[in-house]
Amino acid sequence: MHSHQSGYFRVSDVHELYYELWGNPDGIPFVFVHGGPGAGCDQKDYNFFDPEKHHVLFYDQRGAGRSKPYCDLTDNTTQHLVEDQKALMDAFGMNQAVIFGGSWGSTLGLCFAIQYPEMVTGLVLRGIFLAEGWDREYYTGGGTELFFPKAYHRLISHVPEGEDVLNYYAAKIQSSDEEERHKYAYEWVRYECTLLDKGFSEEELDAFIHDTPVESFALMECHYLGNNCFLPEHHILGNADKLKDIETIIIHGRHDVICPPLHAYKLDQALKNSQLHIVNAGHSSSAPEVFEKLVEANQHFTDKLS
Repeated sequence: MHSHQSGYFRVSDVHELYYELWGNPDGIPFVFVHGGPGAGCDQKDYNFFDPEKHHVLFYDQRGAGRSKPYCDLTDNTTQHLVEDQKALMDAFGMNQAVIFGGSWGSTLGLCFAIQYPEMVTGLVLRGIFLAEGWDREYYTGGGTELFFPKAYHRLISHVPEGEDVLNYYAAKIQSSDEEERHKYAYEWVRYECTLLDKGFSEEELDAFIHDTPVESFALMECHYLGNNCFLPEHHILGNADKLKDIETIIIHGRHDVICPPLHAYKLDQALKNSQLHIVNAGHSSSAPEVFEKLVEANQHFTDKLS
């Protein structure tokens, strides 16, 4: 049996989240936690799941994707997003689920599991991002220049000398001038999409960006990165003991420049019940070796929980 339900779920006076329930209502419950922050969900995200065996909750986080109001930063913090996920799971009778998240989705998935471990039957995590203090400096302060000098220099070429790159982009992306807003959002997203290292031509890169929700992606990334994801230092690793009973499968690309593999290694070392798969890929979830391992991980939990 395969069903598909979608709609809006109100989580506050301001925010309504777009959601989809997809697959078999009697299947293994999964929650898909999208990345970005700000990326939203996409039809291609169905590809990781089996509509006959899985019952998947997809949802767009506050201000992202199809959620309303779009690009709204009101009460938009990691803590709010964790509570939103709990409210959605409660509303749809998902007392427990496997949490599936990549990149920022891994961060939020881990924060949810730390807060509500009893609601998590397993974690499938890709492209680990731990929101450590050094991430901001690495991402906008020159770390990526070692690997993608051209992309990094294009990013900073729009910033006056002496200005903080992240703060400058964050201000421009919230400008009242629509043209300026779009220009800086585009450049921010172009930088990240280049770092995916998918070997795009210029035309392919532009087409890929065109399919990305540029405004919410850029706005939310700057908002969260600029506030260290609203987490105290070492929040995830410091609370790893709360995850000791949760089986965790970690998949990370050896050549991931956006979220360096050190994140995945540190997480695996901190957890008591984890498997780490470092594969020959970058950050993209669609890279063949990453995709294959994610599908395998989902099958593992399907077999375990059936």
